[in-house]
Amino acid sequence: MQARTEAAFEYAKRELSAFLEYLVEDTADVSSEANLTKVAAHFHEASRMVDELQARMTSVQLHHRLLSSEIIPTMMMNQRTKSLTVTGVGRMTVIDRWSAKILDKVKAFAWLRSTGNEGLILETVNAQTLGAFAKGEVIKGNPLPDDIFQVTASPYTSITAIRQ
Repeated sequence: MQARTEAAFEYAKRELSAFLEYLVEDTADVSSEANLTKVAAHFHEASRMVDELQARMTSVQLHHRLLSSEIIPTMMMNQRTKSLTVTGVGRMTVIDRWSAKILDKVKAFAWLRSTGNEGLILETVNAQTLGAFAKGEVIKGNPLPDDIFQVTASPYTSITAIRQ
């Protein structure tokens, strides 16, 4: 890595740590006033900052993925190299990650069963759907049995922008 990149990385780490420290202090200060409007505005600004930082981190992750999935594999293929040992780093090997997606559940399950692979079929319930169902039942006064389900409600603050 070039020295400027390493220096920028170290700077970003220090500044991000300082940002977190200041954010925690600011949160404590504004919360101590017990003024909900000020805390809500503080939360809104913190959300904006988090979103911006996440967008920048997403760009860094995309570049990292480019190195991992395109640049290095292409160079290794062009140089007919299956693995490379780098001093101070270790052995680098390009491997394929496989994924598959079912397009027709009925046909896929039938095919898996007919080929003796029914063990891959798992009966599941979507977690978000189950959570929504549990909420609805609790609201109606019919909580799910606690010896069968663990149901929790966690507070979450959301902001809906007001159009002006």
